[in-house]
Amino acid sequence: ILDVPVAEGGQTVAEVFLHSGEPRIWSPEEIAFVGSVAERTRAAVARREAEAAVQLRTEELETLLTSSPLGACFFDREHRWLRINAELA
Repeated sequence: ILDVPVAEGGQTVAEVFLHSGEPRIWSPEEIAFVGSVAERTRAAVARREAEAAVQLRTEELETLLTSSPLGACFFDREHRWLRINAELA
């Protein structure tokens, strides 16, 4: 059995286990490869979680903007209008 921990921020967040049908010693290259796959998988999962969080916040802000009875808007750091609701328009 090959056990490769997946760490994030110094904490183990997952582990990858590989099993061989016969007893064996895993080579350093195999261990490194599994570690690389595990890290890429962790990064992909983290990216999808971040994308989902951004999507949720975007939907929440859009709901707030469209349902507010008051004029509301969003603008950038250069004070350019990004989004204005109907009450402010």
